[in-house]
Amino acid sequence: MADARALPARVRTLAAPRWEWPELLQYGVALVLALLVLASLLLLRGVPLELRSDPPGAEVRDERGLLGHTPLRRGLHCRDGRARLWVAKPGHVTWEWSGFCPSSGPLRIEARLLRY
Repeated sequence: MADARALPARVRTLAAPRWEWPELLQYGVALVLALLVLASLLLLRGVPLELRSDPPGAEVRDERGLLGHTPLRRGLHCRDGRARLWVAKPGHVTWEWSGFCPSSGPLRIEARLLRY
């Protein structure tokens, strides 16, 4: 069998292995990490939230803290495609919502607060 160095450069390039195992392992690890980052971004995605309350001016909170006061329009953080909200106003029963975030479009919620 002829030595590969004796072959013309074009033939030598075609005959050479295209990937070595360390390169395959390196690119495989990079691909897995990229897929994990993409999956985490999809699970921790934000969706537009439109929340109104009756009466208006109530505090809106999620698991991370205060989001604002109603009427509220802002992004909502969804963990594992789910969210949990609390709407509170002095003199009224705290209203709670827990559910799935929509895959597209805004999440529209109307909270009716009951007086004590």
